[in-house]
Amino acid sequence: MRGVRPDRGVIEGAPYWSEAPFLTNALGVPTVYCAPGDIRNCHTLEERVELREYFDGIVAFAAFLAALAETPVQ
Repeated sequence: MRGVRPDRGVIEGAPYWSEAPFLTNALGVPTVYCAPGDIRNCHTLEERVELREYFDGIVAFAAFLAALAETPVQ
């Protein structure tokens, strides 16, 4: 993420519910939430994502998937 947006990509806890505990605890699937925009206005009437952030998110996820595809399976 920082390769595309050096001001983003901080890892921190979140004070809201998600499916992550079920995926991680019940199914053993490592889980991370990452998305463009501001989590403080997520699912509100003010929820918006600037186009630049949206496009940066596409590039960052594509780079992540390309790197993941090159990672040997253990």
